[in-house]
Amino acid sequence: MPTSYDLRLASHAKINLGLSVLRKRKDGYHDIQTIFQEIAFHDTLYFRKRSGAFSLTTDTADLPTGDDNLVFQAVRLLKKHTGCPGTVAIHIEKRIPLGAGLGGGSSNAAATLTGLNRLFQLGLSQQRLACLGAELGSDVAFFLYGGTALGTGRGEQIHLLPNFPDAWIVLINPGIHVSSAWAYKNINLKLTNSQSIFSVSRQFKTGDITEISFERLENGFEEPVMERYPIIRSIKAQLYEHGAEWALMSGSGSTVFGIFRKEDIAEEALRHIERTNWLGVVTRIHHRE
Repeated sequence: MPTSYDLRLASHAKINLGLSVLRKRKDGYHDIQTIFQEIAFHDTLYFRKRSGAFSLTTDTADLPTGDDNLVFQAVRLLKKHTGCPGTVAIHIEKRIPLGAGLGGGSSNAAATLTGLNRLFQLGLSQQRLACLGAELGSDVAFFLYGGTALGTGRGEQIHLLPNFPDAWIVLINPGIHVSSAWAYKNINLKLTNSQSIFSVSRQFKTGDITEISFERLENGFEEPVMERYPIIRSIKAQLYEHGAEWALMSGSGSTVFGIFRKEDIAEEALRHIERTNWLGVVTRIHHRE
């Protein structure tokens, strides 16, 4: 953690409560439909105004700090579109694992856009920031809104939904990196009912997770990923065995999450499932501010 800074922002992870890959588009991307859910588990970004060149540091050796980092790209994009006059040093305190289906890089990029907008009083609206975010990555726009939202198109078209009920989340990541490109290449594409995911979101208004038709919230990436990495299927089964109301792989993996009604049940489940060198976290739903 830096000893001095001008702004500190939490950069939250997300889970996908359901994810359907509908079709491959002519531009090479895929049309999807997903329900994004922000969770309390987060990285922290520290911003400090400085003279000279932009600086990016992190406490994680595996995280690149050059122009292949989305934070670096976000700074460059914002300067291009706004002529942002200032320069910053940004430090990322990393907790969200890389390539885990939790959106850590996209969330960091969104936090960077938000942070620079505040720090230099650029006056950009949330909608404008989300449009810039969509240029950086498919789910960056979601993190400019947070909470619960439907993602369509590549995932960059965001439609706000009623808050998902309060619940506890267990995250289990077995340390397997799943390439999104590989997952898309190996998915069994099929047309799905475009209303299936959205219709379930109406049940969120009840405020009771036991009233939600979770069985309609599947993840199309699970089939190919679990076939290649059977441990992910095992983790999902263990979450159910230890009291999860619903369990699913997030994004293209390899993190699996379980939704629990009570914190003590979630903590007990984690104690039974967690293994050495795995990431195991108990967190909770984070609502839009």
